[in-house]
Amino acid sequence: MGVPRGARDTLGKLPEKLLRRGKHLLAFPLRGRGLIFQTARGFVFMKTLWQLLRSSLGRKYLMAATGLLLVGFVVVHMLGNLKAFSGADALNHYAHLLKSRAWALWVFRAGLLAIALVHVGCGITLALENRRARPQPYVRLKTIQASVASLSMLGSGLVVGAFVLFHVLHLTVQVGGFQEYAKLKSPIADAPGILQALAPVEPGRSYPDVYEMIVHAFSVPWIVLVYLVGVGALGLHLSHGFQSVFQTLGWRSDAAGPFLTGLARVLALAIVLGMASVPAAVLCGFLR
Repeated sequence: MGVPRGARDTLGKLPEKLLRRGKHLLAFPLRGRGLIFQTARGFVFMKTLWQLLRSSLGRKYLMAATGLLLVGFVVVHMLGNLKAFSGADALNHYAHLLKSRAWALWVFRAGLLAIALVHVGCGITLALENRRARPQPYVRLKTIQASVASLSMLGSGLVVGAFVLFHVLHLTVQVGGFQEYAKLKSPIADAPGILQALAPVEPGRSYPDVYEMIVHAFSVPWIVLVYLVGVGALGLHLSHGFQSVFQTLGWRSDAAGPFLTGLARVLALAIVLGMASVPAAVLCGFLR
């Protein structure tokens, strides 16, 4: 295999003296030719990757990948919240497991923030590019028949972003009038199996009472309303987001389109119901 054209172009930018010494190598395969060709190949790869990310298609792939990672986090977060239906000890022990590995938790949060910023950045730039490409509004049958989710993707994303900020300030950072949540502590009963092995608890010692915290938090109607609106916007965003992922990955076709649309809506609805169930159950008195 000869030297790729991109490698020759990159080598052309290297110092002339170095090229004179290695000029005869251009006729030989890359294998075994060492640092020059590997460096050139690396330059070409990075340049190609940068050009891909600058393109609309590359950012669509990046937005799809980061979106799937964020959905994975939402599902795990939802499953953790649903432990509230198993009782206070189950939820509090799960929270203790997370807090006992604080350094890993903060590394995870930092990575999650970076993924979210990349996702938002790609979404905004793609939306602006689409608007510039179509500066004049128009009405077509396809636009009229488009789903509400597809027409409000950017708007629902902004609502979700505002909701996430409120959620972090409310239950994670506990600022404003929510500092009293940090004072809620209680003992945790020993958990059977692997949970106790991963995060052992000491009998009689008090730990943060996350269960009591959510009962206090979601006993306030306006807070529950904020969460329901935020979760509803998330469902709207996910409904179109899943369809966009299928489209970007090339899975969508005329035959598979209706099935994938239905699947996207079912997945979004399942996440909405799971996320909304705890605030609604507390407000209705099922969780006390």
